[in-house]
Amino acid sequence: MTARPEDLPAAAGERSASELLDIVARLAAELHPRRTKPAVTLDSRLDRELGFDSLGRVELIAREGHGVLHHLVVQAPDTRG
Repeated sequence: MTARPEDLPAAAGERSASELLDIVARLAAELHPRRTKPAVTLDSRLDRELGFDSLGRVELIAREGHGVLHHLVVQAPDTRG
């Protein structure tokens, strides 16, 4: 989920990074209530570290409102090995 400010679409200015991270953290806790609350950063991997599957990513996009997270999750998927 690493992103540089210049890579983000204009809609990113509508929410702060801390607000976006809070959305991700709250959903991760809802998806996996028995897990320890994850430390979510801009470098967190949605699948491996936070346990997001495809439906979790769709829910994340819906909660955020198709802004910057849509760009990060859909248009620039995690390709690191």
